[in-house]
Amino acid sequence: SIFYKFFNIYSFIILKFIFNLLLIFILFKIIKKIFNSSNAAAIFCILIFILILSLKTISNFIEPQIFNRLYDVLNENFGTRTPRPLVTGVFYFSFIYYMMFLDEKINNKLNYSYILKIAFFLGLLANSFIFLFIHSFIFFLTFVVKILNQKLIKWIKLNIKIVCYFIFTLSFFLLPLIIQILYG
Repeated sequence: SIFYKFFNIYSFIILKFIFNLLLIFILFKIIKKIFNSSNAAAIFCILIFILILSLKTISNFIEPQIFNRLYDVLNENFGTRTPRPLVTGVFYFSFIYYMMFLDEKINNKLNYSYILKIAFFLGLLANSFIFLFIHSFIFFLTFVVKILNQKLIKWIKLNIKIVCYFIFTLSFFLLPLIIQILYG
């Protein structure tokens, strides 16, 4: 709405462009972290969007539904339709990106800014697409339990301030959703 106030109807075009760039940038960072290669990350980002366009074109001319289903799967996760998956994809892949560092953060020193980022993206996911929030939150909890394994209770006791901070910030970011559910 802020962009609409300043740019009127053109705000949709501007925001679509911004979110497309953000999605490509975040995917690039994720793939770069996985393969430790900027070239592989750039090629992957380009190929994923070329594949989406190619499958859409192929599904228009060829009868088997497999191309159409492949297109739907890719387009629902990496597509450019606003607001979902484009906006929610940015939130979701940002959350995935920060989750990639969770193991080393927990084993070294978990800081408040990192917890704020995880809670922020979980809150954005809850307010934009609740099913991705549920999936991401379960993934987060499962990953924490897997990392800490038998040291979970001991770790929680030692880091009670961080756990409370996470619960508080996540609750704060979930507040708009709760208000919307109660008064909507």
